[in-house]
Amino acid sequence: MIWLKAGADKRRVNSKEELRRLFQFSNQFHADELPTKAGIDKLDKLRFRDFLRDVYKQEFPDSPAELTRLLQNMNLATDAGRLNLAGVLLFAEQPE
Repeated sequence: MIWLKAGADKRRVNSKEELRRLFQFSNQFHADELPTKAGIDKLDKLRFRDFLRDVYKQEFPDSPAELTRLLQNMNLATDAGRLNLAGVLLFAEQPE
């Protein structure tokens, strides 16, 4: 349980979901950046290749390290090299 104090207003935060909503409301947390268990190998490479070509006029990276770095720079993967929620929803082969 976490107590928050805003002026004279005291509120209890009873769940992780409520805490996430508070952080998201204050622009300190974004749900699409949540890490997932999906590795870069779950990426639909054809869909991502077409996206890079059509939107950014860029070629698909040659190496897995370059691909990971590109996904991280696009905020689609975590620092640990896993797809985040946005990466999964947009470019995973089986997002479910």
